Amino acid sequence: WEAGEVLARVGGVLSAKHYLTVQCGETDHLLMDSELVYVNHSCEPNVAFDLSSEDPAEWHVRALKRIEADKDVTFFYPSTEWEMDQAFECRCGTPSCLKVIRGAKHLSLGELELRGYVSPWIRQLIRTEHTGRLGRAEGEEGHEGN
Repeated sequence: WEAGEVLARVGGVLSAKHYLTVQCGETDHLLMDSELVYVNHSCEPNVAFDLSSEDPAEWHVRALKRIEADKDVTFFYPSTEWEMDQAFECRCGTPSCLKVIRGAKHLSLGELELRGYVSPWIRQLIRTEHTGRLGRAEGEEGHEGN
């Protein structure tokens, strides 16, 4: 596959968060109904689960870079997952390996963007978290001066 090429359409049913789901919105999760459930994590992924369209028929997995026939297909779990149902020790062995995968909530936007794709709801949740922290910090500073 070449960079940008669609490998597969993504389908499934909405489900509660589970270790076999992919987050497809701020609070929604999709229980995979195909072999895509077996795509492993890598801190240097070669595909993205692009579930950003409002039309679920347009959801797909696309190559982030050229993928040779003998290579495993991998994606960066925090690109779609705010908080992993089950954190795990990463053993991808890449130079940028994070060692423990807990979800996007525990990473900066810069760390996420280095992996090639960040879901829109993850970007929104990061902005919300950042704004909330700034508001709390500003409120605390203002309170101290009284």
